[in-house]
Amino acid sequence: MTKIDPSVAEPQNFLSILGLTGMTAWAGLKEIGKLQEGESVFVSAASGAVGSIVCQIAKLKNCRVVGSAGSADKIVWLKSEAGVDRSVQLSRYR
Repeated sequence: MTKIDPSVAEPQNFLSILGLTGMTAWAGLKEIGKLQEGESVFVSAASGAVGSIVCQIAKLKNCRVVGSAGSADKIVWLKSEAGVDRSVQLSRYR
């Protein structure tokens, strides 16, 4: 458990970017993946909580980002809001 400090940021930020979601994105990308500036990154489920933060961190590191999502609306969001360079829409086969 971590005590939050509201003088650092708004409390709701500790539920996302400053909390477990942000730490998961950071650790996966920087600690495990050893991301270097200018590399290319593929982000599966890029419109999800962790994936969207991974996209943003990678873009801040001047990386080329390709993200996947499951619907056309999510693809639009990835391009307009998350700033991915390319996107792939994955469909479920029935």
